Amino acid sequence: MIKCYLCGTEITEENKTVEHIVLNSIGGRLKSSKLICKNCNSKFGNTFDACLSKQLEFFANFLDIKRENGDVQDIEMTRASTGEKYKVTSKGVPIPSKPIIQEKNSGATTELHIQARNITELRTILKGFKKKYPDLDIEKTLKDATTVHEHIPEPLQIQLSFGGKESMPAILKMAINYYLEKTNDTESVKNAINDLKQNSTNRVEPIIFNQSLFNLSEDEVTHCIFINGSKKEKKLYAIIELYSSIQFIIKLSDNYNGTDLQDVYIFDVIKRKEIHKELTYIPTYDYIFNFDFPSSEKNYSLFKQRIDHVMKIGVKRQKDNLISEAIEKTMNATFKKLPKGHLITEEDTNQFVDELMKNITPLFIR
Repeated sequence: MIKCYLCGTEITEENKTVEHIVLNSIGGRLKSSKLICKNCNSKFGNTFDACLSKQLEFFANFLDIKRENGDVQDIEMTRASTGEKYKVTSKGVPIPSKPIIQEKNSGATTELHIQARNITELRTILKGFKKKYPDLDIEKTLKDATTVHEHIPEPLQIQLSFGGKESMPAILKMAINYYLEKTNDTESVKNAINDLKQNSTNRVEPIIFNQSLFNLSEDEVTHCIFINGSKKEKKLYAIIELYSSIQFIIKLSDNYNGTDLQDVYIFDVIKRKEIHKELTYIPTYDYIFNFDFPSSEKNYSLFKQRIDHVMKIGVKRQKDNLISEAIEKTMNATFKKLPKGHLITEEDTNQFVDELMKNITPLFIR
Protein backbone atom coordinates (compact mmCIF):
# COMPACT_ATOMS: atom_id res chain seq x y z
CA MET A 1 0.00 0.00 0.00
CA ILE A 2 1.38 3.40 -1.05
CA LYS A 3 0.40 6.41 1.05
CA CYS A 4 0.64 10.12 0.37
CA TYR A 5 3.53 11.26 2.55
CA LEU A 6 1.81 14.59 3.24
CA CYS A 7 -1.68 13.54 4.38
CA GLY A 8 -1.31 9.78 4.85
CA THR A 9 -4.14 8.94 2.44
CA GLU A 10 -3.74 5.71 0.51
CA ILE A 11 -2.93 6.43 -3.12
CA THR A 12 -5.46 4.69 -5.35
CA GLU A 13 -6.43 4.81 -9.00
CA GLU A 14 -9.05 7.42 -8.08
CA ASN A 15 -6.73 9.91 -6.34
CA LYS A 16 -3.44 9.06 -8.09
CA THR A 17 -1.63 11.98 -9.68
CA VAL A 18 1.64 12.63 -11.48
CA GLU A 19 3.91 14.76 -9.31
CA HIS A 20 6.66 16.59 -11.14
CA ILE A 21 9.67 16.35 -8.84
CA VAL A 22 11.21 19.17 -10.91
CA LEU A 23 8.40 21.56 -11.85
CA ASN A 24 6.81 21.11 -15.25
CA SER A 25 6.75 24.92 -15.64
CA ILE A 26 10.57 25.03 -15.68
CA GLY A 27 10.84 22.09 -18.06
CA GLY A 28 11.08 19.29 -15.50
CA ARG A 29 10.76 15.73 -16.77
CA LEU A 30 11.46 13.85 -13.52
CA LYS A 31 8.14 12.76 -12.02
CA SER A 32 6.42 10.13 -9.91
CA SER A 33 2.89 8.86 -9.23
CA LYS A 34 3.68 7.26 -5.85
CA LEU A 35 4.51 10.29 -3.69
CA ILE A 36 1.44 12.43 -3.03
CA CYS A 37 -2.29 12.30 -3.70
CA LYS A 38 -4.22 14.45 -6.16
CA ASN A 39 -5.58 16.72 -3.44
CA CYS A 40 -2.13 17.55 -2.01
CA ASN A 41 -0.71 17.97 -5.50
CA SER A 42 -3.43 20.47 -6.31
CA LYS A 43 -2.92 22.34 -3.03
CA PHE A 44 0.81 22.82 -3.59
CA GLY A 45 0.42 23.39 -7.31
CA ASN A 46 -1.88 26.35 -6.71
CA THR A 47 0.23 27.93 -3.95
CA PHE A 48 3.96 27.42 -3.36
CA ASP A 49 4.74 25.66 -6.65
CA ALA A 50 2.88 28.40 -8.53
CA CYS A 51 4.88 31.07 -6.70
CA LEU A 52 8.21 29.43 -7.51
CA SER A 53 7.10 28.98 -11.10
CA LYS A 54 6.25 32.69 -11.30
CA GLN A 55 9.65 33.66 -9.91
CA LEU A 56 11.40 31.54 -12.54
CA GLU A 57 9.18 32.25 -15.55
CA PHE A 58 11.67 34.74 -17.00
CA PHE A 59 14.23 31.96 -17.48
CA ALA A 60 11.64 29.55 -18.91
CA ASN A 61 10.59 32.25 -21.38
CA PHE A 62 14.06 33.53 -22.24
CA LEU A 63 15.44 30.04 -22.88
CA ASP A 64 12.19 28.91 -24.57
CA ILE A 65 11.92 25.92 -22.24
CA LYS A 66 9.48 23.31 -23.52
CA ARG A 67 6.97 21.93 -21.04
CA GLU A 68 5.20 18.61 -21.03
CA ASN A 69 1.93 20.43 -20.28
CA GLY A 70 1.08 23.93 -21.41
CA ASP A 71 2.87 26.56 -23.46
CA VAL A 72 5.77 28.79 -22.47
CA GLN A 73 4.29 31.91 -20.89
CA ASP A 74 4.89 35.44 -22.14
CA ILE A 75 6.57 37.70 -19.59
CA GLU A 76 5.85 41.34 -18.85
CA MET A 77 8.75 43.78 -19.27
CA THR A 78 8.93 47.56 -19.04
CA ARG A 79 10.37 50.27 -21.25
CA ALA A 80 12.26 52.42 -18.74
CA SER A 81 11.94 55.77 -20.53
CA THR A 82 8.16 55.63 -20.89
CA GLY A 83 6.96 53.03 -18.39
CA GLU A 84 5.17 51.26 -21.24
CA LYS A 85 4.49 47.57 -20.61
CA TYR A 86 5.23 44.82 -23.14
CA LYS A 87 4.45 41.14 -23.24
CA VAL A 88 7.58 39.40 -24.53
CA THR A 89 7.18 36.01 -26.20
CA SER A 90 9.61 33.12 -25.84
CA LYS A 91 10.93 34.04 -29.30
CA GLY A 92 12.03 37.42 -27.94
CA VAL A 93 9.28 39.38 -29.67
CA PRO A 94 7.90 42.32 -27.60
CA ILE A 95 4.19 43.04 -27.98
CA PRO A 96 2.47 45.99 -26.25
CA SER A 97 0.54 44.78 -23.20
CA LYS A 98 -2.54 46.69 -24.34
CA PRO A 99 -3.73 48.52 -27.45
CA ILE A 100 -3.10 52.26 -27.80
CA ILE A 101 -6.24 54.28 -28.56
CA GLN A 102 -6.34 58.05 -29.08
CA GLU A 103 -9.53 59.98 -29.80
CA LYS A 104 -9.03 63.58 -30.99
CA ASN A 105 -11.95 65.95 -31.44
CA SER A 106 -11.40 69.10 -33.54
CA GLY A 107 -14.58 70.99 -34.27
CA ALA A 108 -16.97 68.90 -36.33
CA THR A 109 -14.53 66.07 -36.97
CA THR A 110 -13.11 63.28 -34.82
CA GLU A 111 -9.89 61.42 -35.49
CA LEU A 112 -9.28 57.93 -34.14
CA HIS A 113 -5.71 56.64 -33.86
CA ILE A 114 -5.69 52.96 -32.92
CA GLN A 115 -2.68 50.71 -32.52
CA ALA A 116 -3.92 47.16 -32.00
CA ARG A 117 -1.82 44.02 -31.56
CA ASN A 118 -3.62 42.01 -34.21
CA ILE A 119 -6.46 42.30 -36.72
CA THR A 120 -8.96 40.53 -34.44
CA GLU A 121 -8.34 42.99 -31.64
CA LEU A 122 -8.65 45.93 -34.07
CA ARG A 123 -12.00 44.65 -35.30
CA THR A 124 -13.29 44.37 -31.72
CA ILE A 125 -12.19 47.94 -30.93
CA LEU A 126 -13.83 49.28 -34.09
CA LYS A 127 -17.08 47.51 -33.23
CA GLY A 128 -17.08 49.36 -29.92
CA PHE A 129 -16.63 52.72 -31.66
CA LYS A 130 -19.33 51.82 -34.21
CA LYS A 131 -21.94 52.34 -31.47
CA LYS A 132 -20.65 55.87 -30.90
CA TYR A 133 -19.97 56.67 -34.56
CA PRO A 134 -22.58 54.86 -36.72
CA ASP A 135 -21.00 56.10 -39.98
CA LEU A 136 -17.73 54.29 -39.21
CA ASP A 137 -16.95 51.81 -42.02
CA ILE A 138 -15.29 48.92 -40.20
CA GLU A 139 -14.37 46.85 -43.27
CA LYS A 140 -12.84 49.83 -45.09
CA THR A 141 -10.86 50.80 -41.98
CA LEU A 142 -9.56 47.25 -41.63
CA LYS A 143 -8.57 47.22 -45.30
CA ASP A 144 -6.71 50.52 -44.95
CA ALA A 145 -4.90 49.46 -41.76
CA THR A 146 -1.13 49.05 -42.01
CA THR A 147 1.21 46.71 -40.17
CA VAL A 148 3.86 48.51 -38.14
CA HIS A 149 7.12 46.94 -36.94
CA GLU A 150 8.31 49.12 -34.09
CA HIS A 151 11.99 49.47 -33.26
CA ILE A 152 12.50 49.84 -29.51
CA PRO A 153 15.78 51.78 -29.11
CA GLU A 154 16.46 50.64 -25.56
CA PRO A 155 16.51 47.37 -23.59
CA LEU A 156 13.34 46.34 -21.85
CA GLN A 157 13.61 45.76 -18.12
CA ILE A 158 12.25 43.22 -15.66
CA GLN A 159 12.56 42.94 -11.87
CA LEU A 160 13.51 39.46 -10.66
CA SER A 161 13.41 37.98 -7.16
CA PHE A 162 13.92 34.44 -5.90
CA GLY A 163 13.10 32.60 -2.70
CA GLY A 164 11.09 33.90 0.22
CA LYS A 165 8.50 32.18 2.38
CA GLU A 166 6.04 32.14 -0.53
CA SER A 167 8.16 29.73 -2.61
CA MET A 168 10.66 28.06 -0.24
CA PRO A 169 8.26 25.22 0.67
CA ALA A 170 8.28 24.25 -3.04
CA ILE A 171 12.08 23.87 -2.82
CA LEU A 172 11.75 21.74 0.34
CA LYS A 173 9.11 19.59 -1.36
CA MET A 174 11.36 19.10 -4.37
CA ALA A 175 14.17 17.79 -2.13
CA ILE A 176 11.86 15.50 -0.13
CA ASN A 177 10.25 14.21 -3.33
CA TYR A 178 13.61 13.28 -4.81
CA TYR A 179 14.84 11.59 -1.63
CA LEU A 180 11.65 9.55 -1.24
CA GLU A 181 11.59 8.60 -4.91
CA LYS A 182 15.10 7.19 -4.49
CA THR A 183 14.76 5.57 -1.05
CA ASN A 184 11.08 5.37 0.02
CA ASP A 185 12.46 6.21 3.49
CA THR A 186 9.95 8.56 5.11
CA GLU A 187 11.29 7.94 8.63
CA SER A 188 14.59 9.74 8.01
CA VAL A 189 12.85 12.88 6.73
CA LYS A 190 9.73 12.83 8.92
CA ASN A 191 10.67 16.11 10.64
CA ALA A 192 11.27 17.75 7.25
CA ILE A 193 7.86 16.46 6.11
CA ASN A 194 6.22 17.94 9.22
CA ASP A 195 7.89 21.28 8.49
CA LEU A 196 6.59 21.09 4.94
CA LYS A 197 3.05 20.48 6.19
CA GLN A 198 3.37 23.64 8.33
CA ASN A 199 4.83 25.64 5.42
CA SER A 200 8.03 26.19 7.39
CA THR A 201 11.05 27.51 5.48
CA ASN A 202 13.62 27.01 8.25
CA ARG A 203 15.35 24.12 6.49
CA VAL A 204 15.91 25.92 3.19
CA GLU A 205 18.62 28.51 2.55
CA PRO A 206 19.50 30.28 -0.69
CA ILE A 207 23.24 30.13 -1.30
CA ILE A 208 25.91 31.20 -3.78
CA PHE A 209 28.55 28.49 -3.82
CA ASN A 210 32.10 29.70 -4.46
CA GLN A 211 32.78 26.48 -6.34
CA SER A 212 30.76 24.72 -9.01
CA LEU A 213 29.30 21.32 -8.20
CA PHE A 214 30.33 20.13 -11.68
CA ASN A 215 31.76 21.56 -14.89
CA LEU A 216 29.38 23.02 -17.45
CA SER A 217 29.89 23.12 -21.19
CA GLU A 218 29.44 26.44 -22.99
CA ASP A 219 26.05 25.44 -24.36
CA GLU A 220 24.61 23.81 -21.22
CA VAL A 221 22.01 25.06 -18.76
CA THR A 222 20.94 22.52 -16.15
CA HIS A 223 18.67 21.73 -13.23
CA CYS A 224 20.39 19.68 -10.52
CA ILE A 225 19.36 17.87 -7.35
CA PHE A 226 22.13 16.44 -5.15
CA ILE A 227 21.43 14.32 -2.05
CA ASN A 228 24.18 13.59 0.49
CA GLY A 229 23.67 11.53 3.65
CA SER A 230 26.05 10.02 6.22
CA LYS A 231 25.13 7.65 9.02
CA LYS A 232 28.39 8.50 10.82
CA GLU A 233 27.79 12.26 10.62
CA LYS A 234 24.06 11.73 11.29
CA LYS A 235 23.33 14.34 8.63
CA LEU A 236 21.30 14.41 5.42
CA TYR A 237 21.14 17.38 3.08
CA ALA A 238 20.15 18.29 -0.45
CA ILE A 239 21.38 20.90 -2.90
CA ILE A 240 19.06 22.18 -5.61
CA GLU A 241 20.44 24.27 -8.45
CA LEU A 242 18.03 25.66 -11.05
CA TYR A 243 19.08 27.09 -14.40
CA SER A 244 22.74 26.57 -13.45
CA SER A 245 22.65 29.67 -11.28
CA ILE A 246 19.96 29.74 -8.56
CA GLN A 247 21.08 27.59 -5.66
CA PHE A 248 19.49 26.35 -2.45
CA ILE A 249 20.59 24.05 0.36
CA ILE A 250 18.03 21.95 2.21
CA LYS A 251 18.90 20.59 5.67
CA LEU A 252 16.78 17.45 5.51
CA SER A 253 17.92 15.82 8.78
CA ASP A 254 20.45 16.44 11.57
CA ASN A 255 19.65 13.07 13.15
CA TYR A 256 20.06 10.79 10.15
CA ASN A 257 20.27 7.03 10.79
CA GLY A 258 19.86 5.78 7.23
CA THR A 259 22.49 4.27 4.98
CA ASP A 260 25.28 6.37 3.47
CA LEU A 261 23.96 7.99 0.32
CA GLN A 262 25.21 10.20 -2.48
CA ASP A 263 22.96 10.69 -5.48
CA VAL A 264 22.83 13.38 -8.14
CA TYR A 265 20.32 14.17 -10.87
CA ILE A 266 21.32 16.59 -13.63
CA PHE A 267 18.92 17.62 -16.38
CA ASP A 268 19.97 19.60 -19.46
CA VAL A 269 17.07 22.01 -19.99
CA ILE A 270 18.20 22.93 -23.51
CA LYS A 271 18.54 19.39 -24.88
CA ARG A 272 15.75 18.23 -22.53
CA LYS A 273 17.46 15.10 -21.27
CA GLU A 274 19.23 13.76 -18.19
CA ILE A 275 23.01 14.00 -18.39
CA HIS A 276 25.82 12.56 -16.28
CA LYS A 277 28.63 14.60 -14.73
CA GLU A 278 31.40 13.96 -12.25
CA LEU A 279 30.96 16.11 -9.14
CA THR A 280 33.94 18.42 -8.65
CA TYR A 281 32.81 19.85 -5.31
CA ILE A 282 30.88 18.31 -2.41
CA PRO A 283 30.27 20.65 0.53
CA THR A 284 30.97 19.30 4.01
CA TYR A 285 28.14 18.55 6.41
CA ASP A 286 29.42 21.16 8.88
CA TYR A 287 29.43 23.85 6.19
CA ILE A 288 25.88 23.06 5.12
CA PHE A 289 24.34 22.77 8.58
CA ASN A 290 26.12 25.87 9.92
CA PHE A 291 25.28 27.97 6.89
CA ASP A 292 22.90 30.88 7.40
CA PHE A 293 22.12 33.05 4.38
CA PRO A 294 21.41 36.35 6.15
CA SER A 295 24.78 36.34 7.92
CA SER A 296 26.84 34.90 5.02
CA GLU A 297 29.07 36.86 2.68
CA LYS A 298 27.36 36.75 -0.70
CA ASN A 299 29.53 36.55 -3.79
CA TYR A 300 27.18 38.41 -6.13
CA SER A 301 29.87 38.78 -8.80
CA LEU A 302 29.98 34.99 -9.06
CA PHE A 303 26.20 34.85 -9.22
CA LYS A 304 26.31 37.41 -12.05
CA GLN A 305 28.80 35.25 -13.96
CA ARG A 306 26.39 32.32 -13.75
CA ILE A 307 23.47 34.45 -14.87
CA ASP A 308 25.56 35.84 -17.76
CA HIS A 309 26.26 32.26 -18.89
CA VAL A 310 22.51 31.59 -19.05
CA MET A 311 21.76 34.91 -20.76
CA LYS A 312 24.29 34.33 -23.55
CA ILE A 313 22.71 30.97 -24.34
CA GLY A 314 19.23 32.53 -24.25
CA VAL A 315 20.19 35.31 -26.66
CA LYS A 316 21.66 32.79 -29.10
CA ARG A 317 18.57 30.56 -28.90
CA GLN A 318 16.22 33.48 -29.51
CA LYS A 319 18.20 34.68 -32.51
CA ASP A 320 18.43 31.14 -33.94
CA ASN A 321 14.66 30.70 -33.49
CA LEU A 322 13.88 34.01 -35.16
CA ILE A 323 16.22 33.31 -38.08
CA SER A 324 14.61 29.88 -38.58
CA GLU A 325 11.17 31.49 -38.59
CA ALA A 326 12.34 34.16 -41.05
CA ILE A 327 13.70 31.49 -43.41
CA GLU A 328 10.45 29.49 -43.18
CA LYS A 329 8.41 32.65 -43.82
CA THR A 330 10.58 33.44 -46.85
CA MET A 331 10.22 29.89 -48.21
CA ASN A 332 6.44 30.11 -47.91
CA ALA A 333 6.40 33.45 -49.75
CA THR A 334 8.67 32.35 -52.58
CA PHE A 335 9.70 28.78 -53.48
CA LYS A 336 6.65 27.06 -51.95
CA LYS A 337 4.36 29.18 -54.12
CA LEU A 338 5.94 27.90 -57.30
CA PRO A 339 3.93 25.29 -59.26
CA LYS A 340 4.90 21.64 -58.92
CA GLY A 341 7.67 20.67 -61.37
CA HIS A 342 8.76 24.28 -61.87
CA LEU A 343 12.48 24.66 -62.51
CA ILE A 344 13.91 27.31 -60.19
CA THR A 345 15.33 30.21 -62.17
CA GLU A 346 17.87 32.89 -61.30
CA GLU A 347 14.96 35.30 -60.96
CA ASP A 348 13.30 32.98 -58.40
CA THR A 349 16.55 32.77 -56.44
CA ASN A 350 17.01 36.54 -56.45
CA GLN A 351 13.44 36.99 -55.22
CA PHE A 352 14.14 34.52 -52.39
CA VAL A 353 17.30 36.39 -51.37
CA ASP A 354 15.55 39.77 -51.45
CA GLU A 355 12.65 38.45 -49.38
CA LEU A 356 15.02 36.76 -46.91
CA MET A 357 17.00 39.97 -46.36
CA LYS A 358 13.75 41.84 -45.80
CA ASN A 359 12.73 39.34 -43.10
CA ILE A 360 16.11 38.90 -41.41
CA THR A 361 17.46 42.46 -41.33
CA PRO A 362 14.97 43.71 -38.67
CA LEU A 363 16.13 40.92 -36.33
CA PHE A 364 19.66 42.26 -36.20
CA ILE A 365 18.48 45.86 -35.92
CA ARG A 366 16.35 44.86 -32.91
